[in-house]
Amino acid sequence: MDREKFESKTIDLKTVNEVEGKVEAVFSVFNEIDSDGDVVLPNSIKSGYGENGVAMVWAHDWKKPIGRGEIVSDEGKATFKGQFIMDTQEGRDAYATVKAMGDLQQWSFGYEVLDSENGSFQKDGKSSDARYLKELKVWEVSPVLVGANQNTYTVGYVSPENLIQPGQSIVLETQIYAGPKKQSILKELAPGLELAVDYGMLWFLAKPLFITLQSINSLIGNWGWAIILLTVLIKLLFYPLSAAGYRSMAKLRKVHPKMIALKERHGDDKAQLNQAMMKLYKEEKINPLGGCFPILIQIQ
Repeated sequence: MDREKFESKTIDLKTVNEVEGKVEAVFSVFNEIDSDGDVVLPNSIKSGYGENGVAMVWAHDWKKPIGRGEIVSDEGKATFKGQFIMDTQEGRDAYATVKAMGDLQQWSFGYEVLDSENGSFQKDGKSSDARYLKELKVWEVSPVLVGANQNTYTVGYVSPENLIQPGQSIVLETQIYAGPKKQSILKELAPGLELAVDYGMLWFLAKPLFITLQSINSLIGNWGWAIILLTVLIKLLFYPLSAAGYRSMAKLRKVHPKMIALKERHGDDKAQLNQAMMKLYKEEKINPLGGCFPILIQIQ
């Protein structure tokens, strides 16, 4: 596993209550198959991890460390008991987001596999291929919107202490949000909460497309027609590539008889056949990979 280098930067420190920012979360449940086909076995994750503990980062982003803590494992699960870095804006934002998300918040972890074996996993009468993880080195624990194991959860968090004198009463307030994952609303509720909307690995493509879709819907007021128009726009955008690909496929069909003749002429001499094929492509001005463009565009 390649460990990224963190760039140092100057930050403004603020006095905070050291009790605030503590969190306890179950980040791995043993003997369950996750969406990656992995089964974490009991005793594969050791407790503790020394004096420095384990790093807590935001959504597996090593450039966004937000805390540290220790691991406590039992027969059924691995629990992370940590402290957000409340002296940084990233740490405070992450703490506020985890509090606001509540039961919706899931957890994940980055690790190095030290020992594993392949096998099958039985669930609901069905068998599937699985990798059984027997020993792991945990590099980081992360709060995420959706983890590979859907049964992770936040056990609790600690807010500032309040001293109540005899005969006194105190009102403690907290916010619970139950509503759509609309980023404009989430951003107003808590800093960084809009990051709960996960666009997946191809976020750099998905996010602009979703913004475009929202813009079209705001103009016509219908999501169905907005999706159709967005599809048409994408088709028009990639039309030059598609047209070039289709022309290349047409040329390949045209010279197909010549290609068969070359194969019959050279027989099993692959070197001579490849040279003859490349010469044919050059004479006919054909790009043999050009026909792949329409397929790639359809995948997108």
